[in-house]
Parts: sequence; C-alpha cells; structure tokens
Amino acid sequence: MNPRRILISIVLLASFLIIFPTAPLLAWPVPDTGQTTCYDDVGNVISCPSPGQRFYGQDGCYSINPMSFTKLDGGNMVRDNVTGLI
Repeated sequence: MNPRRILISIVLLASFLIIFPTAPLLAWPVPDTGQTTCYDDVGNVISCPSPGQRFYGQDGCYSINPMSFTKLDGGNMVRDNVTGLI
C-alpha cells in the first residue's frame, strides 16, 4: 500500500477519534420553546398528532427541557435552570 495513503488514513482516523467522542461534551441543553399548539397544512389549529400520524413532528408535539428559572440574590438576578446561564 502507498505510504502516502497510509498516512492519510491515519490522520483521518485520528481526527475522527478526537472529534466525535468530544462532541457530546461540547453540547448543552436548549430550553423548550413553550409551543404547545399544532397546525394542519392550511394553518388550522389541530390537536397535536402522535408518531406516525399526519403532521407529527411539529414543535408542539414535544416538551423537552421546559423553561425553568430561579430568582437569585433577592430577585435582581435570574438563573436559567436548563442552561445554567445567569
């Protein structure tokens, strides 16, 4: 096998092993939007569909990391409990 090809393969493998295992460590939670309403294709409000039903997958179908806040320091500062930002 060509030495140049071996070197390229080693560099690509090393890059993959360095980048992908650390990617989840660099991610942070994102607060939910609070959207709870779902719509059909012409804009009518509908009950939020279940997986496999038409129009499933809208933001209103999910509740992930609901908004949550805590007052700090006598109420002058607020912490976002999802992201930890103050």
